[in-house]
Amino acid sequence: MQERRRFPRINSTNITEIEPRPVVSDIQAITKDISQAGACIYSDTYLEPGKFTRIRMHKENQAFPEAKEAVVAWSKLSKDKFGSVFQIGLNIPE
Repeated sequence: MQERRRFPRINSTNITEIEPRPVVSDIQAITKDISQAGACIYSDTYLEPGKFTRIRMHKENQAFPEAKEAVVAWSKLSKDKFGSVFQIGLNIPE
């Protein structure tokens, strides 16, 4: 099946810090994949589609200096042999 994305997705296992709007508390997540225009993450916390959030990536104990604005595109419960987590799609506006 051919991908119909503008930007290729890069598999990633970075830690992602999510800051929902309005801020309740920071949420930790794991990045599944990321591209210039979006990301897919795993989190224990449900994020409502259509809501704005800020994300900050961490890699090898180093935080990227810039937080990015993102919009939650979709959020679904994902079950595997390790348990249940939310798989969340984010759009990162240009």
